Amino acid sequence: SVARTPEAHEPGGGGAATRPASTARILVIDSDPAIRLLTSEALSSAGYDVTPAPDAVQGVEYLRGGGYDAVIADHAIRGMGAAALAAWIAAHTRELSNRIIFVTNDIEAERVALPTGVTARYLQKPFDVEALVTAVRDLLGQRT
Repeated sequence: SVARTPEAHEPGGGGAATRPASTARILVIDSDPAIRLLTSEALSSAGYDVTPAPDAVQGVEYLRGGGYDAVIADHAIRGMGAAALAAWIAAHTRELSNRIIFVTNDIEAERVALPTGVTARYLQKPFDVEALVTAVRDLLGQRT
């Protein structure tokens, strides 16, 4: 299941959200190679341009290069916590501040306080491919 942070809101479209799935770039950060591969392959099959990263350090390096439309990260991200990653995104890639999905084992127990102006959605593990793709399409404002 997918849940939003309580303060989540739907901004008025525009920007990268209008990009078709075939060109939308997604950064996937997960230290578990199997989950990273499954997530990356599922999104690639759905037409997204996916960059996998094994930890927060590599993920931040990719984000510094710019051009991403969304970030999917394990809540227990190796190298920094979910809140720290959200804070980095808010400070350095503001356009992604409302395009983050954290993947977690327990949405309610692991929900974190996010910096002002940052909203994230949460995807419960285990998740199926359809739920993942639907969550990303919804996040980017894309219709099937």
